[in-house]
Amino acid sequence: RLDDGQLEEFLSQFLLGPQPSDIPKSMSVIAGPALESAPDPQYLQNGIDSTNGAFVREIIIDKRAPDETYVHISVYTL
Repeated sequence: RLDDGQLEEFLSQFLLGPQPSDIPKSMSVIAGPALESAPDPQYLQNGIDSTNGAFVREIIIDKRAPDETYVHISVYTL
């Protein structure tokens, strides 16, 4: 769970910001409220190359109220 300042700092590392999407509503989460009840879920996906290989990050932003945003991160290897 992030406040607005933390969310802005977290998102500053990405070239493109998250976009509105219905994809997250069908995904299950480990912590935080269920995404099916998210009022306006946003989705971001990007690739990362490292010395350990290539990865894909999926990031879901679930803003419930001012200073109450749940960020869900999934990482997959390629």
